[in-house]
Amino acid sequence: MRFQINGHERVVGAGETVIAPKGLPHTYRVDSAEGARTLTVTRGSDFETMVRLASRPAERPDLPQPGAPTPEMIATLTRLCAEYGIDIVGPPMG
Repeated sequence: MRFQINGHERVVGAGETVIAPKGLPHTYRVDSAEGARTLTVTRGSDFETMVRLASRPAERPDLPQPGAPTPEMIATLTRLCAEYGIDIVGPPMG
């Protein structure tokens, strides 16, 4: 995975840890064709609550096919982030 935290880029592999403190702009991208699994630990409930509200139940037990988010998904995420004080500060990593 490739992370950008407060303007600094870091590439990490399996088993590595990255800290992206609240309040610093950060993003990530999965570069592996096999995908990635992550564990996100947060303090406070703002991010966790926003993720729960943006989520929906799985339609089946396997992962869905990758695809671009719909305009409705983008609008919902943008609205929820604003409601929970989470700033979207730039485009995704290219």
